[in-house]
Amino acid sequence: MGARILWVGELEQVDPLRQALQLAGYMLVTVDSIDGAQAAMRQGSFAVVLISLELAGAASAIAFFKDHHPRTQMVAVTHRAVPPHVTLAIQAGIDDMASMRLEEPESVVARVREAIRRHDGERRELELLRSVRDLNDEFLNSIIALEKRNMELERALMGAASTDGEEGPFRILIIDDEPTVCALLKRLLDEESYQVMAVADGETGILLFRQEPFRLVVTDKNLPGMSGLDVLRAVKKIQPDTDVVVLTGYGTKEAAVDALNLGAAAFLEKPFDDVDAVQGTLEVLIAKQRMRRRERGYLTIIKERNREFLARYRTLRTELDERLRQREPPSQA
Repeated sequence: MGARILWVGELEQVDPLRQALQLAGYMLVTVDSIDGAQAAMRQGSFAVVLISLELAGAASAIAFFKDHHPRTQMVAVTHRAVPPHVTLAIQAGIDDMASMRLEEPESVVARVREAIRRHDGERRELELLRSVRDLNDEFLNSIIALEKRNMELERALMGAASTDGEEGPFRILIIDDEPTVCALLKRLLDEESYQVMAVADGETGILLFRQEPFRLVVTDKNLPGMSGLDVLRAVKKIQPDTDVVVLTGYGTKEAAVDALNLGAAAFLEKPFDDVDAVQGTLEVLIAKQRMRRRERGYLTIIKERNREFLARYRTLRTELDERLRQREPPSQA
């Protein structure tokens, strides 16, 4: 069976039309009142509604059906003669009709005002659809740009410069009660991009760290008073991202395991048999620290761009949903 057609009007007038529609392959449902039409449309959808203009309240019913069933085509039928030029105008797609002879100018103005409202609504819908298209294009372009930026970031991080730009020097704190160890480490870390400070006990070191955190802490395990492991715990509590290297003159496997379990980035034994190896370990940690900072900075930029994109999308989606809600028929109970 073909499309469903609804007739709203006097039933005795529809028989000839029913036969013609059936021969054309369409299914005709007939009602003789506006209430009957509303009940029929609640039970199922119709492609076309044929409504008799001789039916009381036909114009109001047409307006109601257009609002609640915008996809259904409304065809007005009448047994009165309709001037050919009027029929042609309707078929050509006019949106309204006014009689300059029978209507007051104010009535015509009201029709014009309503036509402008419809025009503005359709124009805004077109703008929304274009905005959705542009936003989708922008999203795709952002994905492409992001892939390119990822490759650039990878190359930049692999050959990262020794400075941190606007972040300032890389701050390093050495905590050891042996002046010679502090002096040696300061010499190994003698670079313009580093700011190195050395103290002899854990209490002083943590006091400095609380005032302005360091990015790398090198601490002896066996300190007077506060131990190196206590320093490690305090540093990780204050600034979890700071790397801590633990030194000890009594190297044991258990001591190394304890330090690493508490979050130490490395464990070095004193005295330093291979100074170059010590320097290499510290420089690797510094490079990884910088890489993490750059990655976080990049992710922050991406997240901010995503927030802006999502904010624009949500605003656009809300407005689009509202327009669709106005066009969609209400859900049937």
